[in-house]
Amino acid sequence: RHRYVVVPDWLTRAQTGRLQADAVAVDADSGFESAVGSVNFGTARVDTDVRRSRQCSIYPPPRNAAGSVTERDGLVSAVNGLRRELEAAALPALPRLAPFETELNYLLYPIGGHYKRHLDQPRGNSGWQRQGRRAADGGSISGGSLRRVVSF
Repeated sequence: RHRYVVVPDWLTRAQTGRLQADAVAVDADSGFESAVGSVNFGTARVDTDVRRSRQCSIYPPPRNAAGSVTERDGLVSAVNGLRRELEAAALPALPRLAPFETELNYLLYPIGGHYKRHLDQPRGNSGWQRQGRRAADGGSISGGSLRRVVSF
C-alpha cells in the first residue's frame, strides 16, 4: 500500500556514523546541488521549491581519495545482499534490481532541506514513462507498457 519498506537495524549506529562521515567527505570533494527533472530530456534544473539537498554519486564511485573506500565498499556489499534477498523472495511486481541498474547516491539534507512529492518526468507524456527495456527493442525504451512515475 505505501510502496516502501523499513528494515529495522539494517545498519548499526556505528556503521551509520561512518557512512555519514564518508558522505560529508565525498560531498566536500565532488558533491553537487540536487536537481529535479531529467538530464536525458533536458529538463534538469535546481528548484529549491521542490528539492533542497546535495548529492554524491556512489555508482559511479567518487575518487578514491574522497572519504572512505572501505565504508562505501561495505555499503555496496550490503545493498547488493539486500537486492539478492529481495529478488529471491519473488515478490509480486518487483522491478529488476540488477547491480548497476540500481541507483545509489548519498543525499545530504541541510536543516530545512526537503524533497517534495513530484512527477519524475512532468514534461514527457505528463509523467508517463515507458516501463522496461526489452532486448527485442535493442535495449531502448521503445516498446513496453507505460507507467506513471511519481516520487514521494
